[in-house]
Amino acid sequence: MLFRSNQHTSQERTEVLPGFLLARIEVPSQFLNQTVFSLNVRSKFGVEILIIRKKQNGQFKEVIPHARTKMARSDEILIFGESAKVDAVCKLT
Repeated sequence: MLFRSNQHTSQERTEVLPGFLLARIEVPSQFLNQTVFSLNVRSKFGVEILIIRKKQNGQFKEVIPHARTKMARSDEILIFGESAKVDAVCKLT
């Protein structure tokens, strides 16, 4: 499972349909302190941010992002999209 563990690993990818991936990655440095709205990842990268995993009190909490959600260094994100586009975002970390 992509988000079941509290252990930290840098990336995990799963093909959910032929040609489409879900990936759990650390927030790329260029995303830090920016909102989901300002990042506009769907237009810029062709992927969706489905969940942000925020660290609070030493534990991770999964949240569905909204436009004003800001990315922090300790966050992880679950992204979905075409395999090549997900791979391109994964390389940013």
